[in-house]
Amino acid sequence: LQMDDLDIRAGDYHEAPAGSRHGRVGSTGGALIYLRGVSLGDTKSVVRDMLTAWLPGRGGTPRTVREAEGAWADIAPGARLKPLFEDSEEASMLLRLEPGARVASVFPGECLVIEGEGFVGDTLLRDGEYDCAQDDVQACELSSDTGALFYLHSRRRPGAWTPSMPG
Repeated sequence: LQMDDLDIRAGDYHEAPAGSRHGRVGSTGGALIYLRGVSLGDTKSVVRDMLTAWLPGRGGTPRTVREAEGAWADIAPGARLKPLFEDSEEASMLLRLEPGARVASVFPGECLVIEGEGFVGDTLLRDGEYDCAQDDVQACELSSDTGALFYLHSRRRPGAWTPSMPG
């Protein structure tokens, strides 16, 4: 995936905060990307993001975490976690589960299987499939019979079981 001069490869994480500018997105060979943004039903946020995108010096600075950057932490047998982003309201991370691994009491939120097959509770997700827990869900178990790499994002309880994030 290319964004102007920036090449984003499989396993990389790119964050463009609300109001930040980013380049034209394209791909010469095709790419599966996960884009999160403001809900189109949230008119105030959509208008704010559109206006700040045109104003110089507004919005946060985009950042990229390469697949080989950052530290993985062992959180359970066969389970490793790599923090990507955390602030006082939300957190994003990668979770790698080896075949047969389970992680209990995972906070609810968004879950995307990047590679492999994994379960979110009783729901099987395969490469590129996504699940979003409802607000009333307290927690669920993530597991994999074959091994999986998950992208996780939560707007609640950031830091609940994540290691400290680099500043």
